[in-house]
Formats: sequence, C-alpha cells, structure tokens
Amino acid sequence: MGLTFKPKGRPKGNKTMNKTTNNKAQPIKADKDKSRDELLNELLEFKVERDILKSSSP
Repeated sequence: MGLTFKPKGRPKGNKTMNKTTNNKAQPIKADKDKSRDELLNELLEFKVERDILKSSSP
C-alpha cells in the first residue's frame, strides 16, 4: 500500500519544482532575447554599410 501512495505525491513535488525553475529561467531568457536583438541590429547595420560600399564601388 505504501508504494501506491508515493507516486501520488511525486507529481505534485515535480510540478512545484518546475514552477520555481520556470520563474527563475524567464528573466535569463529575456536577457538572451535582448542580446540577440542587439546582435541582429549590429549585423543589419554592417550589411547596410557593406551594401553601400559595394554599390558605390565600380
């Protein structure tokens, strides 16, 4: 009988652990997105500059 009760308790514990890990992971994810946007902007600026140089050269 003891074995049948233990699995019932485990999913609840896992759910609470997942909630805390998700809450901790969200700000880190936002920081990653921010840096990715900055990198994309730098790449776009570089591409525009390169295209201007290509079009101005014969």
